[in-house]
Amino acid sequence: MEKTKKLSVNTALCDMTEITEERLSQYSAIAINAAAVIQSEKSAVLISKYPVEINTACVIKVPEGINLIIKNGSIEINEKAFAAEHSFLFVSGSLFIHPAAGKALESYEKIMVNGSLIYPEGLSDAVSKIQVNGTQKSYPDNAICLLKDVDVDKYFILRARQDTPYFINGMVKLLDASLDLAALIRKNVTFLCKKAMVMECLFEQSLSLFDEHTEIQIIPDECRILPDNTELDSGTVSLFGKKLYKNGDLTLTDQSMEALPELEYLKVTGTLYIPEKYSRNLSEFPVEYGSIFVIKGTMISDRSNIRIDKQLLEQTPGGLHVVDCAVAEISEDVPPELIRSRLRLEDIAVVRCSPEIRNAVELVSADVALFEDYKDEEVQEDDDTSFVNAASYKF
Repeated sequence: MEKTKKLSVNTALCDMTEITEERLSQYSAIAINAAAVIQSEKSAVLISKYPVEINTACVIKVPEGINLIIKNGSIEINEKAFAAEHSFLFVSGSLFIHPAAGKALESYEKIMVNGSLIYPEGLSDAVSKIQVNGTQKSYPDNAICLLKDVDVDKYFILRARQDTPYFINGMVKLLDASLDLAALIRKNVTFLCKKAMVMECLFEQSLSLFDEHTEIQIIPDECRILPDNTELDSGTVSLFGKKLYKNGDLTLTDQSMEALPELEYLKVTGTLYIPEKYSRNLSEFPVEYGSIFVIKGTMISDRSNIRIDKQLLEQTPGGLHVVDCAVAEISEDVPPELIRSRLRLEDIAVVRCSPEIRNAVELVSADVALFEDYKDEEVQEDDDTSFVNAASYKF
């Protein structure tokens, strides 16, 4: 068979344990871009004989005949989650382990987590065999675990259990001034969490509910919380009032600037993004912020993937700011001087570019988790290359 095709695979997890010589011989070249690649001893030897380029943070070698289980998202292991013999669990996301899951954990030959692991303190020894690329948290065995933000209301207080710690894998919110916190204190309830938002009038009384490690944001009593993904405009002010509190970042638009004179107070805990044409006038308004980012030109944000080429930058003479995106790919045709003069990257998980323009890209980047080498032909769909883009891929 004449080998004319190339193969490019872009994925979080690439399973190459069962790849065959027949499959490898189909392509003139194979490029793998993955967070993790799994191989057996046999497949690793076979792969080494062919033009296979692997770009990954982690290559995992597993025994022959392993039962590979791939899970994406939020996964839980409880006392009933037993695995088949010789099972390898790979989790891309978060893994939560219940207190009674000790025997179930022993049924797995190997577990790897690319993300976060949450486990009970009593199973510390059992989870030591779990390979974690990310964060780990433990919680008391007697805790009630809630895996998202908790907005405490009167019903939560009524249902709260006596002498019980609550492990919160998120934020605790005490935002109702009428809450009967004394009832929670009498029940000896405690919150184990990293962050909390508390109304100013409840702050002193609430302190006994948290340990010393909790970061507490104090919300002025007259303020309303501005929800995520809500644009600040006159309609927002009419709905929520003239004193607003934004937990996180906020981007100001033309409509936002028209609404600012109506506000009596605005607090942004994260970054305030403001167009350059308005930046000099910001001091005229009652706005507080953690940091400020002046948008010069066009801003693109909150994308899973964006490709930046020479034509795009030439069409944005005021500059292009790419913020809060999962993957940004910079084409090889972009000259370094154009990158330095017109491009700004911030809060990007992965930036892909060729080695020739890497230095220029790094100069205009801030808060980037990972830079990856990237060849232009690997992402251009043409007659010579087949492409695979997937959360996980098995040969």
